[in-house]
Amino acid sequence: MYIRNAEESDLQAIVRIYNETIPSRQVTADTEPVSVASRLSWFRERDVKYRPIWVMEIDSKIVAWLSFQNFYGRPAYQETAELSLYVESSYRRQGIGSSLLQNAIAKAPQLQITTLLGFIFAHNQPSLDLFKLYGFNQWGYLPQIAELDGIKRDLVILGLSLPVMIDTSTVMEYTLRKAKLEDIAILDTIHTNNMKSYVEQLYPWNPQLFRNNFIPEHYDVIEINNLIIGFMKVVSSDTEIYLAEIQIAQDYQKQGIGTNLIKSLIQEASTSNKKLWLKVLKNNPAQKLYQRLGFIEQEELIHHLIMIKLSDI
Repeated sequence: MYIRNAEESDLQAIVRIYNETIPSRQVTADTEPVSVASRLSWFRERDVKYRPIWVMEIDSKIVAWLSFQNFYGRPAYQETAELSLYVESSYRRQGIGSSLLQNAIAKAPQLQITTLLGFIFAHNQPSLDLFKLYGFNQWGYLPQIAELDGIKRDLVILGLSLPVMIDTSTVMEYTLRKAKLEDIAILDTIHTNNMKSYVEQLYPWNPQLFRNNFIPEHYDVIEINNLIIGFMKVVSSDTEIYLAEIQIAQDYQKQGIGTNLIKSLIQEASTSNKKLWLKVLKNNPAQKLYQRLGFIEQEELIHHLIMIKLSDI
C-alpha cells in the first residue's frame, strides 16, 4: 500500500474510480460518466505544491485517490481546501479511505491549509461517519439542493480547523494504545512510505509482507489527538528487549517522538537489567539516531546491522 502524487498518466484510473461511484447516486452529483479529456484542465490547472492529488497503489494498481481543491476561488480563502476522496468498490472497508484522510489531515499544515472541508450528501452515511471519526464537524446543511433520479437530496458541509504550523520546539504530546485489526491499512501505509525506497535499494520490495505478518497484539499505535502518526513493535523476554520496528509518519518525524519512545525503552531496559537491541537496514539513516542514543553495531548481516545499547554490553 503506497501513497504518491498523481501523474497525468494516472487520470484514466482516477476517472475509472470516479465513474464507478456515479450509479450509486450517493457520492457525486454527476449523473453520467465523465471522460479523461474532461478532467485534464482539473488536473493541470492547479498548484500541485499546495493542492496536490494523491493516488494509493496496492500491488502497483491504483485503487483510490484524494484531491485538495481550492474553496470558492477567492484570495481570502487561500488557506481553506475541499477534500475529495474516492475508493474503488472492491477495496472499500479495508481502511484505505481512513489512511488517505489521515494523511491529508497530517499533511495539510505543510500545504498552508488551516481549514479542511468535505461536501457530502446527507444520505452517504459511510462517508459522513469516516470524516466525523477524524474530527470533522457539521458546519452547514443545505436541504434539497440536489436532485438525483427525481429524488431531492440534502448536502452536508463538514469542516475541520487545523493549526497553521506544528510547534517543533518541544516533543508533541502523544499516546500509545494496542493496535487493532482495522488499523492495518494506515500502519501499512506509514511502513511503506518510510521503508519502500530503502528496501528497493537492497532487495525486491514485497508489498504484502507487512500485512501478512501483522498481528495486532504485537504492535503499539502512536496517536496525536486520535490521529495515528506511527507505530512500534517491541518484543520482550526475561533477559532482553528487542525493538523490532518503530515507524513515525513522515510529517511527524524530526519532532522528538521516536527519540522519546526509544529513551523510554532504554530506561525500561536499564531498570530491569535487560539487553536492548534492534535491527536496522544498512542504508537507513535512522542508524545515526540510534548511535546518538548510545547504540553500537554488534553484528553485520547481509542487508542489516544488529545494534545494541552500549551500556548493556
